[in-house]
Amino acid sequence: MRIPNSDSAFISKNKISDYLFSLSHPIGRHKASFFLKYGFDSSSVEFMIDQLKSLISDNDFVEKLENNFGTKYVITGFVNSPTGNEIELVTVWFVEKGEDMPYFVTAYPKRK
Repeated sequence: MRIPNSDSAFISKNKISDYLFSLSHPIGRHKASFFLKYGFDSSSVEFMIDQLKSLISDNDFVEKLENNFGTKYVITGFVNSPTGNEIELVTVWFVEKGEDMPYFVTAYPKRK
């Protein structure tokens, strides 16, 4: 099943550039080293946003967790990289209680 309103998902450019692709972010730096290996960097933020929008639109969620703040969804799927590789990611999305727009929380490589 798809995340409701996935076509209106919000992905912050800062979340990508200052977290996911940042080697200096305390948590994001571990993810950044993976993404940099596949050619993602500050010049490919829009490319990554397009890839994530396709991923949320084209894939069902594999996990749904509700709490007092809203609903967390987990989606796995493939994205293209700037180097031409296809990589499988786990992505996390959140819909706040009383809202209907999912927003991007994080992405990381799927472990095999």
